[in-house]
Amino acid sequence: MGDPIYIKLATGSTILLLVILQFGWDAYQQFVDGAKQLVLNRRISLQLEMRNNELDELNRQLSVTASHDSLTDLYNRHFIVAQLEQQLDLFRRHGNPCSIVLIDIDRFKQVNDQFGHASGDEVLVAF
Repeated sequence: MGDPIYIKLATGSTILLLVILQFGWDAYQQFVDGAKQLVLNRRISLQLEMRNNELDELNRQLSVTASHDSLTDLYNRHFIVAQLEQQLDLFRRHGNPCSIVLIDIDRFKQVNDQFGHASGDEVLVAF
């Protein structure tokens, strides 16, 4: 092909015209299609990343909800039992001694029975 012709396009892109003249219209179209696909892939990738971040946050919230008592925001019985089993297995495996401390509120059932569960809930929260 002869000397390239420099024509200023409306977008101000002389390079684009040189690419078209040097490699042909079909090559340019392939380049444009590839660039469009790259942009689309990047957009999809960003959307997936955002969606995954949302799902991670929802899973974190679900994990907290599943492992905590909604009233006191303390770990619930299910979570504590699972953790105790896991820790006891570790202590047994390594032969380490282990102690477990439990706290009991004396006559708590009487508080619930006499003053109602709402009052019992207040005692738990205060405790």
